[in-house]
Amino acid sequence: MRKFAALSSTLLCLQLMAVSDKLLAQETEQTDDSELWNMCTDSRSVFNSSSVLPHLSKPRQLDISAKSVHSIKDNITVFEDDVMIEKDRFRLKTDKLSYDQINDIISLPRSSHIENANISFQSQSGYLNNQTEVSQFRDVSFIIQSSHLQGSSPEINLLGSDSSFFSQVSFSSCEPGKEAWKFSASDLQLDHKDESGSAHHVVIKVKDVPVFYLPYISFPLGERRRSGILTPEFRFGGSRNGDEISLPYYWNIATNQDATFTPVYLQKRGTQLITNYRYLTPSSQGEFDLEYLARDRQIDSNSAIDETRYLSKFSHNSAISDKLRFKINLAAASDAHYLSDFGQSLSVTSTTHLEQRADLQYQLGNWRSQLSGQYFQTTDDNIALENTPYRRQPQLTIHGSEPLNQSGLSFKLNAEWVDFKHRCDGIQAECVSKAHGSRTDLSPQLSWPGYGSYWFFTPSIGQRFTAYDLTQAETALQIEDRNLSIFQLDSGLFFERTWSENFAQTLEPRLYYLHVPAADQSAIPLFDTSEAGFSFAQLFRDNRFIGADRVADANQLTTAITTRIINNNNGNERFSASIGQIHYFDDREVSLAEPLDNSDIQTSTRSDLAAEFVLRNTNWSYRLSALQNIDSSEVDQGSFLYHYQTDNRHIFNLGYRYKRDEITPANHIDQSDISFKFPLTDHWSALARWNFSRNNEQDLESIAGFEYNSCCWAFRIISRGHIIQDDNNQPVFDRSILFSLVLKGFGSTGKANQELERAILGFHPEY
Repeated sequence: MRKFAALSSTLLCLQLMAVSDKLLAQETEQTDDSELWNMCTDSRSVFNSSSVLPHLSKPRQLDISAKSVHSIKDNITVFEDDVMIEKDRFRLKTDKLSYDQINDIISLPRSSHIENANISFQSQSGYLNNQTEVSQFRDVSFIIQSSHLQGSSPEINLLGSDSSFFSQVSFSSCEPGKEAWKFSASDLQLDHKDESGSAHHVVIKVKDVPVFYLPYISFPLGERRRSGILTPEFRFGGSRNGDEISLPYYWNIATNQDATFTPVYLQKRGTQLITNYRYLTPSSQGEFDLEYLARDRQIDSNSAIDETRYLSKFSHNSAISDKLRFKINLAAASDAHYLSDFGQSLSVTSTTHLEQRADLQYQLGNWRSQLSGQYFQTTDDNIALENTPYRRQPQLTIHGSEPLNQSGLSFKLNAEWVDFKHRCDGIQAECVSKAHGSRTDLSPQLSWPGYGSYWFFTPSIGQRFTAYDLTQAETALQIEDRNLSIFQLDSGLFFERTWSENFAQTLEPRLYYLHVPAADQSAIPLFDTSEAGFSFAQLFRDNRFIGADRVADANQLTTAITTRIINNNNGNERFSASIGQIHYFDDREVSLAEPLDNSDIQTSTRSDLAAEFVLRNTNWSYRLSALQNIDSSEVDQGSFLYHYQTDNRHIFNLGYRYKRDEITPANHIDQSDISFKFPLTDHWSALARWNFSRNNEQDLESIAGFEYNSCCWAFRIISRGHIIQDDNNQPVFDRSILFSLVLKGFGSTGKANQELERAILGFHPEY
């Protein structure tokens, strides 16, 4: 691991050299120039040039100006040369028009340019009825700036400024004369007030070649949600499910409810229905998801797995009153193989448990009590029944703190009562019967916090009392109550100096002393307790175990120091470095072992040296954490992440994780992770991610693909693979092809965007 330490140190030094000059300059915020239409060369003049329309006090007030005006018979007036008509939020320019004063109708025999609040267009002829506010224009080319649409139509009818009707229309979000794609329809209706559009007999053309026909489409003109069929999505080549095709339907039930129904055709398994329902009330919100496959063709009739497969999830959060809240999170699968069969990412396929939990919380000032119930469904057949998690049925906790009058003392209490159940209860044939019963854990603490402008000093004393009422194989277990005193002393200094006009540097030494007497706890079963992973944050914890079944003995002193560089203008932290270590004055006798073995006693006098570094600049950041073994000078655990991003087209991530485990080689971690998005030309970009395990020379996840981005459409295609388990629980690499096609202004299809956003840090598709 010396290579890891050397590489990390080299990268850190290079970044420190690069930033040293910039730290002395004023910090500027990063700008984002990756807009939806930034590839449109003419968009500023065609789509974004808008005039200031007149505001007239009377709705039907009509102002006409021209260089030449003369009257003819029957109260008809002719206006010629630089003619302009203005109404409220309306302007028309032409060379000639005639105005029928009796019928309040304007005739336009020549070319005209018309603008209102929603649309602007050029017409060869037409008329306006100022009385009925109905207008008709012929041989029209139009631009709808709000929707970035332009097109042409032989005839347009306007009803006021809110409704537009087009016949035999052709339209696109591409620039005029550069239509990579366009829609042709027998008719098009735009309701700007309702923010909706619809068209009949639509033909989608690519470079004037028809490629798709739709008898009817509807689409939004704004942000308002609408019911309708969404664009289909495709995935090709998956070894588990084969090709996948999905067609979502969105149902806008009400302003506070919606649902999406997505039939998914899985080539190897059949047709699946995925449902998502969401709701929101003044006091609650929730979501329900259901994936259902009535008959899985991959399941043999003799298999222990039923042909009906499903995954359901439900979450609900409600405020019953200002102080009382209720939460529920439920997840369940039809069988233990569902996630590995249908999961689309490594994080999903590697999930081993699904949680079902309900919480009732009551908050009063600084105090909170909670009544909970918790159950886990195990989704990994490799986990033996006796090793599955306990159920909490129920759990009651109380947490809070309170200052004691004007004494300067502060009282804190953590209390818990929980009743544990296990699936092994009473099942002697399948697994060793597990202990079950209740646990009461009380942890009061009294502290005296003292602090000044450059120091803090906080001694505290507490007690940890734990009692058990347990049964195993219908026999009561005799476990002595555990009662331990805990003493802590936390202190530190804070120094600051001016680095430059804009930056300040701090130096923060800290001492933390902890004393907990040793007690034999090997007879206590492990219900929910494990050993916490060691890190810099662990230096200041009062227990190296997570859970109440073990309280670690301690007679130790933590020494640590942190330095930071802070921008005085905005408070942003540009650099921080921390290093610390625990010094042990006694051996650590408490362990997870049942019963205690002398080999489990930890005799070292010092912990690993824990270090953390963070370096940030406008366009990049670097994070490093490491644990160095003092005795062997080896790095036991470490990770670093370098993230570079100037905009949405220039992204680079380099990460590495290492954890040495000589006792259990299967737990050894040695993984590299690299991802990027990089432009090849003005329109083409490359995208990739490679997550590799050096421990067993195996790819964990890989993505490679390309992006094409133009003014009015974009396309992404990627080849993606990740580790799954086959029917024999052996790791295999599952590959598939995903893409996303975007017709800007109308929508997208495909799943590549979602996968890339998850896989590449900093990637946020702007279309």
